[in-house]
Amino acid sequence: MFLNTLKFFLAVVFAALMSGCALIGAGIGAAISEGESGKLSGTVEVGEVKMKAGANVTLPKTAKLSSAVFEKDMVTLNTSSKPTDAKINAAVADEVKRSLGTPGNAVSPVTVRLKTLYTDSYPIDWYYRSITEKKTLGLFQSSGIRKLVNIHFVLEQGSDTLLEVHGLWVSGHQGDEILGARKLAREMVSEVLKKLSTPAASVKKE
Repeated sequence: MFLNTLKFFLAVVFAALMSGCALIGAGIGAAISEGESGKLSGTVEVGEVKMKAGANVTLPKTAKLSSAVFEKDMVTLNTSSKPTDAKINAAVADEVKRSLGTPGNAVSPVTVRLKTLYTDSYPIDWYYRSITEKKTLGLFQSSGIRKLVNIHFVLEQGSDTLLEVHGLWVSGHQGDEILGARKLAREMVSEVLKKLSTPAASVKKE
């Protein structure tokens, strides 16, 4: 009788624990996903737009655009990128050109340089926590990350860096990385334009 009672008690406890785990897992998925066009677009995080002190920053419509795939350090070029990397890089460049209204291939002293990284290999949560600026996701939420896009938007004039902003898109398994990269690119351009429209930015428009 005692053994039967003990077995029943353990079964109830185990079921409760498993139910709790399911709820926690669902919470993580909900925290890093939101709907856009019927697909999971994940979470977007845009860092601070940093400008060179005293710079008279100009973002002309004729600014040329340069984009490439980078390694996780965002310093080393990825010379053996996968087809998915190239697609995401192209999507980011296309969205930035569209958002800025620039052809992207003009002869200009001003360059918008885009560095892109896409990864769906582990441990992405560790990478996210090491580079995030805003800590949008907590420790347990970030453990649900399965896909990540990192973009650096850099405005250069010659060898001089005038402006820079970093952005992240993260999602679980079901996230659409192309959709997410485009959304991140749009939001980064929006933040750059906001920064350049402030009086403190000392901006010249062309």
